[in-house]
Amino acid sequence: MRRPSRALVAAAVLPVLALSACGGSTEPERESAPPTSSTATASTSTTTASASPSRPTSARGDRVVWAALGDSYASGTGTGRYDVDGPCMRGTRAYPELLAARDRAVDLTFLACAGATTDDVLDRQVPQVPRDADVVTISVGGNDAGFFGAVPLCLSEDQEKACLDRLATMRSSAPGTIGPALSATYAAVARRAPRARIVAIDYPQPFSDGRACAAAQGVSAREAKALDRTVAAVNEVIERRAKAAGVTYVPTAERFRGHGVCSRTPWVNGLTSEWTELYHPSAAGHRDGFAPLVAPHLRRS
Repeated sequence: MRRPSRALVAAAVLPVLALSACGGSTEPERESAPPTSSTATASTSTTTASASPSRPTSARGDRVVWAALGDSYASGTGTGRYDVDGPCMRGTRAYPELLAARDRAVDLTFLACAGATTDDVLDRQVPQVPRDADVVTISVGGNDAGFFGAVPLCLSEDQEKACLDRLATMRSSAPGTIGPALSATYAAVARRAPRARIVAIDYPQPFSDGRACAAAQGVSAREAKALDRTVAAVNEVIERRAKAAGVTYVPTAERFRGHGVCSRTPWVNGLTSEWTELYHPSAAGHRDGFAPLVAPHLRRS
């Protein structure tokens, strides 16, 4: 398969890097949409971004109060349906919505948003977490690490060395780049919802076996392996910081093994999908990958 031209890749990958960014700002996009609930949907006006949860504590009864925080890997980017919140790429095929639909005892506040960094989670998502939450799940850190900033190099013609060098730098800098931010995020969630079980979910490796293929147009086998190693390095930081904070850590590697971009049954999108969904779990990845990992943690504190 011929690798795409550098100009074409740069133009096409821009939406992936920006994700839900708008307004032309060079700052990371911070989601402005309010949460959605399994029982109610709030207005999408930015003026309600810090609104209180729609269901008052007194009405919850024996329900499991769950807040789903994070970035595109939690919002459902890659599932192909964004009917909950378009700008944040939240949809009913995302694992939070799937699990809430299956269990009527779950009261979901869905806050995850495509493009979110730890700062975005702290500023825009944590203040909306119900104070009586039983469970708070969170997937964040990849955008802080700058993973998608390296993707154009890895897809571009004759840029293998630049790609490998960029990824090596990311791996070595990950502990200092995202470690303190993750700790601060976990601590903020704990202060907001003191009795909640906090669950940190890491990132699936896009290739999982290091193989390149037609669906990974422009990515060599060496680059595929380096991309996987870089995701693994980010996950190691998430694991260390989560465990140090007393947060439950949920690894995805074993569950997604054999379902990478180049597998016979991929759960991760390659370039056959929309560019904004590149290397994100598909609907199958949320249904068969994430959902079984998260479901056991949805119980009252």
